[in-house]
Amino acid sequence: MTGVFILEFLVKSTVYGFLCNGSRSYLRDAWNIMDFLIVCASIAGLPFEAGSGAGAIKIIRVFRILRPLRMLNKNPGMKTAIESLIKSVPEISNLLVVSVMVILLFSILGTNLFKGKFNYCHHENTTEKRIQTIWDCFDCGGEWINPGANFDNVVTSFETLFAVATTEGWVEIMWRGTDAAGQNLQPILDFNLWMTLYFISYMIIGSLFILNLFVGVVITNFNIEKDKLFRNN
Repeated sequence: MTGVFILEFLVKSTVYGFLCNGSRSYLRDAWNIMDFLIVCASIAGLPFEAGSGAGAIKIIRVFRILRPLRMLNKNPGMKTAIESLIKSVPEISNLLVVSVMVILLFSILGTNLFKGKFNYCHHENTTEKRIQTIWDCFDCGGEWINPGANFDNVVTSFETLFAVATTEGWVEIMWRGTDAAGQNLQPILDFNLWMTLYFISYMIIGSLFILNLFVGVVITNFNIEKDKLFRNN
């Protein structure tokens, strides 16, 4: 395969010129530059194909994983998809700022609603009825636990909401919010079901809506690049 790559490089550089033969020169195209780097990496890794050579130099063989990327240059559809992703980066950066602002706003609200309320008592006797406060927990020999996903300050609230946006374990966090009875108080099952509106609103605005914006930007740029490809053809 390395021989085929080298032959293709020699043919293209002969036909179009290597660098100084106008705008159609081989190295004037970004995709050809990628092909050239893969060819160079393949040639550099040839002496070590048999497993000989210093361990530090063998790392060159890792560049063999770049060989499948050559398919992008041969498939117009895949090339268009990659180019649309690259050209979407500036607009995605703007959306990223908007996403951070939305999460930050919900983080501030979440801190006001749930600060110090996610703590609970862990006791060997799970049927202990008289544990209602942190002091009851200590009196019974229990452990007052603060879960990792909490809203004790804006930073941890931001981290918690970022995890919620991935939809990983967000239902459990929502139920903890509905069970929160107050600071230094043992959670009570379904204490305030209205708190589900906070998490559902965040999932709609901060997760689904923002995610659809990202997808929309990429699709728009993909359609633009596809139209350019068809006009060129």
